[in-house]
Amino acid sequence: MRPNWKGLLVLLAKIVVLAAVFYYWYRYVTGNWNELSSGSLNVGWPAASFSAVLIFLGYLLRACLWAPMLYELTGERIPVSRAFRISAMAWMGRYIPGKVWSVAGKAYLSAREKQLIPMIGMAVVVEILWFQLGGILIAGIMLVASKSAFIQGSYQFILAGLLIAGIAACHPGLFFRAANFVLVLLRRPKLERRPRYRVMLLVMAGNMATFLLWAAGFLVLAGSFSDVGFSRFPVIAGVFAAAWVIGFFMLLVPAGIGIRESILAFGLSGILPSDAAVISLVLTSRVLMTLIELLCFLIALLLPLFVPMAVGVKEDIITSRRQEADNDNLL
Repeated sequence: MRPNWKGLLVLLAKIVVLAAVFYYWYRYVTGNWNELSSGSLNVGWPAASFSAVLIFLGYLLRACLWAPMLYELTGERIPVSRAFRISAMAWMGRYIPGKVWSVAGKAYLSAREKQLIPMIGMAVVVEILWFQLGGILIAGIMLVASKSAFIQGSYQFILAGLLIAGIAACHPGLFFRAANFVLVLLRRPKLERRPRYRVMLLVMAGNMATFLLWAAGFLVLAGSFSDVGFSRFPVIAGVFAAAWVIGFFMLLVPAGIGIRESILAFGLSGILPSDAAVISLVLTSRVLMTLIELLCFLIALLLPLFVPMAVGVKEDIITSRRQEADNDNLL
């Protein structure tokens, strides 16, 4: 019997990618943890636990939104449990330098057949941009609501213009025309389906709710370092969303590492009593979010044991083909 060299190479490639993911993830977590350990780490564990729950709920919502988004963009249906599993596994690719790994992994896991990967890859890119647009809207709305020093003077007009442009871009007729124009320039296949406005607005509301859950978790965690009341939530949410979006567009930085922390530290410098407290809060938050991403990944690995519908699309195809082969052998 001949060995299946193609299957062995695919398995080897998966092992190499998985090893790279855990290597970069471990290096990042241990680096931040060493920085925290060398400073004054004074985290209230009840607050940290509640913060972790809020952040996890944000990740859960973020992952499940892939199911309606995928259908609207490509017509491919997947259960919500499978959308969570795909998203949670793809997130770990963000720790490898460059943004392509997470996008490629999500497209690969979402495609039923190999020929669908390019189309779904473009859908993943559009979905990510749709999410970043939600972050831009949250940053603008919350910074306006906070009456922060960031938006005094001429910045008010700039921010108002960005908000108007962001709200207008939420209309699928404008957003997807612009997206297809960019895809044509990049010589990539256009998205043929016209998504429904109502569904896209619901997804956008979910994206914005995700940022608010993450910001709420950050606010609760900040209470461990200083007496930060809920009145500070608008500015914290605005700065957090702005830091996330800016960190994402730093293409060569894995998962926005360093960029987001710098923006958060700058934006929150007037809220906490000392620079040391700000740095400890920012690093603690980043480590906590990273650990929750690992938790989501582990849940994704175990989910098929309890929810059979959550199994990967490609595994379904392999299973069905094996069943067909077994039936043929019986005949």
